[in-house]
Amino acid sequence: MDKLIPDPPHEPTTPLEDAIRADDLVKNREAIKRALDFYLCPESAKPRQPSTMFLIHPKIDTESLLAKVLARSPHH
Repeated sequence: MDKLIPDPPHEPTTPLEDAIRADDLVKNREAIKRALDFYLCPESAKPRQPSTMFLIHPKIDTESLLAKVLARSPHH
């Protein structure tokens, strides 16, 4: 059975074109690896430096913080 869509014609390439294509493939692979490493292997968390003006316990929940702020703020 014949193919309905024929293969594209094979165009001969020069060694320079092959080298450029290979170089592009290497650069693409390096870029892909950097992107995957950036998103899938994040750097370890840096130790937190406490602020000299405010210090909030890192495990306190947002609701408690909001309740404390609202309890202290004067109502207009």
